[in-house]
Amino acid sequence: MASTLVWRRGAAWLRGCRGSRELPGVARGRGCAGSREVVPTCERYAVRRLPFGQLADGDVAFFERLMPGRVITGQEEVKPFNVDWLKSVRGCSQLVLKPQTTAEVSQILRYCHERNLAVNPQGGNTGLVGGSVPVFDEIILSTALMNQIISFDKVSGILVCQAGCVLERLNEYLEEQGFIMPLDLGAKGSCHIGGNVATNAGGLRLLRYGSLRGTVLGLEVGVRVLPRFWKHSQPAEPCWARSCLPTSSWMRSAWNWLRDISSCPAQWQTALFMF
Repeated sequence: MASTLVWRRGAAWLRGCRGSRELPGVARGRGCAGSREVVPTCERYAVRRLPFGQLADGDVAFFERLMPGRVITGQEEVKPFNVDWLKSVRGCSQLVLKPQTTAEVSQILRYCHERNLAVNPQGGNTGLVGGSVPVFDEIILSTALMNQIISFDKVSGILVCQAGCVLERLNEYLEEQGFIMPLDLGAKGSCHIGGNVATNAGGLRLLRYGSLRGTVLGLEVGVRVLPRFWKHSQPAEPCWARSCLPTSSWMRSAWNWLRDISSCPAQWQTALFMF
């Protein structure tokens, strides 16, 4: 009986996605990737914009000088970055930045801090809870071009890569050398490792290799103001910090890290790394 009820509800949901009819209580654009217009998040929910600064032409000009050809401003070009994968929430950002290095991220955050501009980091935008898209007009900082594999040590099983590396690409790179990633997801073809770490993604290999955060050995972060519990030398410059982060919100500021990789088919080995 219960399985029949679930099947009927699923069939009704699919019919709604195909546009055959509107389901009661389902807002426009919720639950499917149809062509219906997605209601902006700030209009759907009673949320108030915090007193951040407004984007100006001078701000766009600064970013274009900093990253020529990697600044997106057109309304149609920005639209895919404003909507989540489920087409359930939509932001109103007018600017997308695509840095390639941690140093560029640091310069972006330093400038935004001085101008009091809100920033929303975004990886592969495959999340199901709308956390990767802005609520208001935050600047979207995309890690799409931070996709370089820096190094891999076969002895210790330590991989160094950037936050924008696609999970499937990392796994293919390691399989060529007899290793695998300790994480496997249905969205591996588009999700970024940065988002995986930020959300502590579980996946198909969770029971065998444990929590994803347990495999993170270190993070290189570019932030303007560091938390009090982090020791740092020079603000606004890339620095090494401990991988023991209290909340996923701080982990969303991480751009590069060292990861412990499991050997295949041999037993997974852990490695200690001292900062």
